[in-house]
Amino acid sequence: MIRVSLRTKWLAGTLLAILFVAAVWTLAVVTNESSPPSRVAHITIHDYMFSPMKLVVQPGEHIVVKNDDSVVHTLTSIDDRFASGLLAPGYSDTIEAPSTPGTYDYICTIHRYMFGEIIVK
Repeated sequence: MIRVSLRTKWLAGTLLAILFVAAVWTLAVVTNESSPPSRVAHITIHDYMFSPMKLVVQPGEHIVVKNDDSVVHTLTSIDDRFASGLLAPGYSDTIEAPSTPGTYDYICTIHRYMFGEIIVK
């Protein structure tokens, strides 16, 4: 029977651990590089208006809503499919566009004369 020293076992275990970590890291890098970059659209609130008022996005695309106004606003779809919640001045939130193509009207629930459209294509 061949006797293997404790030091040799430790070195072999360490080498296997390093190889495992390197393989997982390489897989993660390759996976991240091969995936398409995610798109993010932006809507800004300023002077009691949404800009742009009409936004065309992909199904499920993320939309960052930023309040650059001096008062609290919301961005809420008429049919309650998406909503930003209350946005204090200087704050932002991210909503997700519906997965079904179509035109979705939205308003500020505080200032109902503020409106816009998200068009999902």
